[in-house]
This record gives sequence, C-alpha cells and structure tokens, in this order.
Amino acid sequence: MLWAALATGGMTVAAIFFLRPAKPSVPPPPAVARAQVSAPAGVPPAASGPRLDRDDRAEVAALRSRGLTEASIREIITGELLHYRQREQYRAELLIEQGRYAPHYWELPPAIETIGELERLRQNELARLDQEVNGELKDLFGSAAAPPPVARPLFGPDSPGPKIDFLPPASQQRLAEALFNQDPDAKMSSVDRMDFVRQLLAPDEFDLYAKWNSPAAVSLGSELVGFGANQAEFDAIYQWQSVADSEQGFPSGETRVEADNQLKAALGPDRYAAFEHLQDPAYQTVAQMLNRWGLPSTSADKVLALRQSAMSAMDAIWQDSTLSDEEKAARVEKTRQQFRQQITAQLGLPPGLVPDDDLL
Repeated sequence: MLWAALATGGMTVAAIFFLRPAKPSVPPPPAVARAQVSAPAGVPPAASGPRLDRDDRAEVAALRSRGLTEASIREIITGELLHYRQREQYRAELLIEQGRYAPHYWELPPAIETIGELERLRQNELARLDQEVNGELKDLFGSAAAPPPVARPLFGPDSPGPKIDFLPPASQQRLAEALFNQDPDAKMSSVDRMDFVRQLLAPDEFDLYAKWNSPAAVSLGSELVGFGANQAEFDAIYQWQSVADSEQGFPSGETRVEADNQLKAALGPDRYAAFEHLQDPAYQTVAQMLNRWGLPSTSADKVLALRQSAMSAMDAIWQDSTLSDEEKAARVEKTRQQFRQQITAQLGLPPGLVPDDDLL
C-alpha cells in the first residue's frame, strides 16, 4: 500500500512502503468498513480503500481442522491482527510525522495550526485501524470476539518521529522497515536511534539525516527561531555548535576563539551580531512564542522590551513594603493584564487570540 507524495503548501511528504506477508491465493474475506479520513492542506492523506489483505477465514478453518480450541484460535488470530495493526500504525504515523517538518532542514517548522491538524489526522487513522481490526474479529468470531485495547499514539509533539522523506525511496523503505523491526513501540531515544540509523545509511545520507534529526540540530532549530538562516548559515552554525555542545567541547581556549572567528567570517559581522543576540534566553522565549503563533519575528525586540518593563514593574510592587500581600498580588495582576494588552496591541492582534501565559 502506498500513500502518494505531496508537495502542498511547501510541505513535502514522500511515499513509504512496508513489505507484507504474501497474499494467499484463496479469496480474501469481506472488506472491513473503512472510516473516511480527510487530510488538511499540506498534510499527508490517508490511503483509500481497506488495507486488510489477509485471509483470516482460511486460517481459522485450517486451525480448526487441526483440532485447536476456539479460544486458542481466537488468541492466535487476535495476536496476528494486532501485529498487523502495529505495523500499519507505525507506517501511518511515520508518514504523518513527515508533515511536522519544514521542506528544508534549515527552515522553520510549520505553524501550530498545522501541528494540530497532524494530531487530528493521527487520531482519525488510529480509530480507523481499531475499527478495521475489531470489525475483522467480529466478522470471524461474532459475539465471542473480545475487542483488543485501542491503539495508542507512537509519535507526537513530545516524541516526534524521525524525518526520513528526504532520502531516496529505496533508503526510505529500508530505514522505515529497519526502525519498525528494531523498535516497533517507538520507545528508542533520539540518541539511540541516531546510533542505529548510522549503521544503515550511507555516510552522506546519514550526515543529512543528522541535520534533520540529531539532538544538536533540533536544539539549534529552536534557537534559530527569528534568525531566518539560509543553508550556508545553518551549516556553519551547526558545525560550530556540534563541537561546542559535545562532551569534549573545544580542546582549548585558542581553538574556541579560532572557531568563533571562522563562524563570524562565515556569517558576516551583521549576521554574527544577530546570532549573538539570539543567545539571550529572554529573546529566544519571545521569538519562539511569535513563531509558535505564526507572528512576525520583527516584533520580537519590542515585545521583549514590554515584557522586561512588565517584570521590572511587578518586581517593584512585590518589593513595596507599604503594601499588604493581598494588595501586592492585586496590583501585580493588574499590571500583568495592562502589559498583556500592550503586547497584544503591539502585535496587532485581537484580544484572546494568543493565550495570556504566552504573552506574559
């Protein structure tokens, strides 16, 4: 079964294949009703038509002819169907995860609305798999069929699946199958997955995989929000930071200075100064908030100034010994609301569009 490649809204999603057991020559069982899943623009669509190409009726008949009890037969068939569901789920979720990423490794990921659409698509696909397997069990065993536990997500915002659709189709297929066979429950850490993938891909393919999926690349992508790096800039910073964040670090102070000078030369004075500005955690917080809600990064400095003014004003209230704790709390909350309104106005947003806690 194939999910077609898309390039809608700048989001590329490649086809991923999984090998299946050979289809038996006897006629397949009646098709299980399939829930329809609609994919939003730029998000991989679900495949059309039932995927269950097993012939469980023939297998049930064969097991009965061997004298197995009905309970044993149900256990065997249920186990096989659950393995089928797990394999299909991994394949489907891995494809859905490709929509989490930008078209190029140096670009920002999609806005939060797209991530929400991905999660809705994931839930629809898991529900479809549950319906397919439960329907097959009921068709085979009637009221004696016990529905298995519902499928739980393998990937998600807190445990994203790896980016692989930049690879040639043959490498995608080999890697996807190897990942499933090695880690069908997707419990492997990103570091362990990197070590595993390193053994499977050609060196040039792995280097590109690392720029998408390594912890250093993921961290750098978050830090560069608002910087708008091009490929050359990202590569230069990635090389510098890979050494800076490694366990060994730079061998000496002189080596660090030399690396800093090389990075400055690669970026140019103005862009290097902008990169240094990004190292301010307070600025990063604002830049990431703006990116999360699809707002222009050009407002980051003004929003940061308002947030800093708000924190100074609220700190002054807490330090005012003439006020009671209740009065302090009330004034701090009033100040916080006032600055939230100023930030909202600065961004040109209607009230309530961005959660208050994100603003301040």
